[in-house]
Amino acid sequence: MKKYLEDSQGNMLRLSIERWVHIIDRHPEMEKLIEYIEDTLLYPDFLIELDNKEMHAIKRFEKSPLSKNKFCVVIYSDDGFIITSYFVRRLKKKYLL
Repeated sequence: MKKYLEDSQGNMLRLSIERWVHIIDRHPEMEKLIEYIEDTLLYPDFLIELDNKEMHAIKRFEKSPLSKNKFCVVIYSDDGFIITSYFVRRLKKKYLL
């Protein structure tokens, strides 16, 4: 597992072991999908900053190992720490304009 991942703006984001364990405990399907996290960070379809200073990188994958038409969400803090990542079929209302 890589300790640092780059985002679309060239920032290096830290993925701590504690956060990685959190991700795979809550979303075990992500354990073998680190390349989808990297791709979402580097080439997001949407990059949203919320009021709590969290960045949400979102990328739609027409085909993933899980199923068709899934969104990968990677949430990270504005100070460079990855908080969590997961796949969803539909985006939450907070992401929609």
